[in-house]
Amino acid sequence: MKALLLAAEKGHKETCELLLTHGVDINVADSNGTSLCLASQHGHLNICELLVSRGCNLDMKCANSGDTALIQAIKREHKEICLLLLNNGCNVDLKNYEGDTALIMACEKADYKDIIDLLILRGCNINSINNHGNSALLFAATRGNKDIVEILVSKGCYIDLQGRYGLSALMKVACLGYLNILDYLINQGCNVELQDDQGQTAFVHACYYGQTLCANRLIGAGCNYLVKDKCGKYYGGYSGMDYLRKKFPELIKTVQVLLYSFCVHLLTHSLAHLYVPTHLLIYSLTHLLTYSLTHLLTYSLTYSLTYSLTHSPTRM
Repeated sequence: MKALLLAAEKGHKETCELLLTHGVDINVADSNGTSLCLASQHGHLNICELLVSRGCNLDMKCANSGDTALIQAIKREHKEICLLLLNNGCNVDLKNYEGDTALIMACEKADYKDIIDLLILRGCNINSINNHGNSALLFAATRGNKDIVEILVSKGCYIDLQGRYGLSALMKVACLGYLNILDYLINQGCNVELQDDQGQTAFVHACYYGQTLCANRLIGAGCNYLVKDKCGKYYGGYSGMDYLRKKFPELIKTVQVLLYSFCVHLLTHSLAHLYVPTHLLIYSLTHLLTYSLTHLLTYSLTYSLTYSLTHSPTRM
């Protein structure tokens, strides 16, 4: 490792000053980046101040990750170094090899509201998306950081921005159960009918993951609870059955057994007067029909229960 890089990484300010005085290239780098990247990564504020005052390149990237000194400082939660770099004019929109910007990385941190404000003030792209389909808003929503979601939306972030697989912030909080953020997004006018790449809405995601309160809120906001996906699959009844089977497994099992027994008895007596060559035919027809009728009746029952639950006058 080159001498300046080693001194910067270990926090030896006097050694860095000596080397710079004797003409060492301030922007010398290896696969881990420049001396500024290393000092930022390890939290050596005094060395960062020295390098910045000597005119180092603020925006050079680490060869192995594509991180800039600013992204390194955010990752390692060195806020004072972040402020130093931002106040000295570093590029706020540079991406690493994962496509992450400084803003996207900052939105993973619950206590980085001041850094986020400053990044936005410096003109960063608030709607930038990384290689994995995540934006700053999607990151903040996934982490449950309501304060950061509010900052981003208030600063003009596109509230219905869709990332990988067509997922929006509303869909993510619906399946994770972040009711406070879901309420905020709805109140800010997000599209509750927005569909992902499979044609599934936030309501479908909430039902699939058993987030009943979120599903109830979305129905209250006027979403279509009888939604079909792009393949024509009907999700209102499916999600209701899925939810009730998880919530009341013994009840649903008992209902199915009773219905099955009833249908077997009914069909056996109905077919008894007909001429059939073998008992095998009676047995086959009976079980085929009762299987279909059982699922039809169970579907109707569970959908009716789901509708009653989600349309209760005591909706929260």
